[in-house]
Amino acid sequence: MHFDAEFFVALGFLLFVLLLGYLGVHTRVAAELDRRATQVTNELAEARRLRDEAERVVRGIEGVRYVTNEIVVDAPPVTPVHLRQTIEQALARRAARTTSHVRVAVDGDTVTLEGEVASWLERRAVLGAARGTPGVKHVEDHLVFA
Repeated sequence: MHFDAEFFVALGFLLFVLLLGYLGVHTRVAAELDRRATQVTNELAEARRLRDEAERVVRGIEGVRYVTNEIVVDAPPVTPVHLRQTIEQALARRAARTTSHVRVAVDGDTVTLEGEVASWLERRAVLGAARGTPGVKHVEDHLVFA
């Protein structure tokens, strides 16, 4: 009987998952996630309390008629050449194989990806690298499977 590498990988993964279950890792992870969720909820409640308190203080100042928040966060200006280089560097780090088959074109804040990828996973990595680059607002996907 012949077993290929995929069989041994699947068997190893199954044994690993069973070991994690036996050791109770899932309960520890769930407890930590619950603790973190409680912490985030408390931090959000504190932020709301501080916002309300700040609004009360400002409203108490003589002459103030209303309070509005018009804060806008803008990304720093980035040149198309810098965007393309940043995306290509991210592709080199994140893609499953060489990304020499992927071409990157930049037009303002829009990036166009063209070329060949070997799998859905690689496509997702390439798109994620482009979308995660500061200054990119739109990504046009023209990738095809090799």
